[in-house]
Amino acid sequence: DPSLEKAQRRAQAVTLAEAVESYLANRRTRSGLPLKERTKADIRYHLKTSFAPWAGKSVGGITREAVQRRYLELCKRSTAQANQAMRVLSGLMNFAGATYRTPDGERIIKGNPVSVLREANLLRAVKPRNRQVPLDRLGEWWAKLKEMRAAAAIGSSGRSAADLAALLALTGLRLGEA
Repeated sequence: DPSLEKAQRRAQAVTLAEAVESYLANRRTRSGLPLKERTKADIRYHLKTSFAPWAGKSVGGITREAVQRRYLELCKRSTAQANQAMRVLSGLMNFAGATYRTPDGERIIKGNPVSVLREANLLRAVKPRNRQVPLDRLGEWWAKLKEMRAAAAIGSSGRSAADLAALLALTGLRLGEA
């Protein structure tokens, strides 16, 4: 049947870029809320950088071997970014596998190719950053912050910056959440 073959080819031809746009438009969090803007920005960033060579490639054509090679290439620049990129790709592939089907109802992606990284124990650990003010120097830091805020020369933008630093320190908020 020619129409069935055409529908089959169309299903198999869904590109990574198309899957990303569908994901960003339709994906919801576990609590049913839309994705945060920062999450969307991270996904777009990785499509334009980490997966630029694959943007026009069929999601069904992304192999385990290709994922493994790309991960190792990305690790040469930054292991943390490589890990994040693969988390993004894994989510996209899970979404594509659940969303896109052939006319006879089969998934266009049989298994998530990113799973090779866990199965082959290839994921590299990233040492967490410790950018906290040590407890024994917290009083000194707070005094400097208050001194800076009180200085007449810093102006209103400087006082606002000091207030923001105090807010972040006291509440534990991240900069993008304040």
